[in-house]
Amino acid sequence: MTNALTQNRLPPQIQENGFALFNGKNATTDNSWYTLDISPASYGIQAWGPTEDDKHLDLGFTKWWPEPDTSGEVSGSSCNLLTGTDGSQYQAGITEDNELWHFSPDICRSIFFTFDHQDQADTNNLVFSTPAYGLHVNRTRNFCFCPSLEPSCYLPSDDPEVLDLSNCDLQDCKDGMLDVQACYQSPVILSNPNFYLAEHQLDNFQGTQGI
Repeated sequence: MTNALTQNRLPPQIQENGFALFNGKNATTDNSWYTLDISPASYGIQAWGPTEDDKHLDLGFTKWWPEPDTSGEVSGSSCNLLTGTDGSQYQAGITEDNELWHFSPDICRSIFFTFDHQDQADTNNLVFSTPAYGLHVNRTRNFCFCPSLEPSCYLPSDDPEVLDLSNCDLQDCKDGMLDVQACYQSPVILSNPNFYLAEHQLDNFQGTQGI
């Protein structure tokens, strides 16, 4: 694995010291150059890329998520949007009504947090967490994370953020799990901690006893 002839041909997660999801350093990937928009209305990552001089306005250049979203868009799809910050800082004046977005190269996408509760030790501190529904396959924004879905198969619902997928092929769509093979250049599927929302998939994996 350390042979000079193969070093640059291997996926980033293998190049340094064998396969690992958090390989080499915290933040995992070396693609950590970004431009932050600090205006209150759009506080978050404006451009991101592998080097300081090669930053992009969306993730389309990575080819991680090549499937179309509900509008048929690919490069600028909802899955390829750069939304939020790297998690180290957020805008000032956050309230319980805010939705905080975080872009994480470790999971190759952006996720959001909503208000959960006030800190009992200091009620001025607000605790945010990722709502389970935000990771469901039938969320409009998540449509393009599933390669077996076609824009022609879904039906709208009363909630614009939720899709009716009863007519869709759901073989590659699993709540609580995310296929990141294109991102990691390795056959990797990520799950929520302890297979949360994907408990029915436990029988398909070895070494999960006691979870």
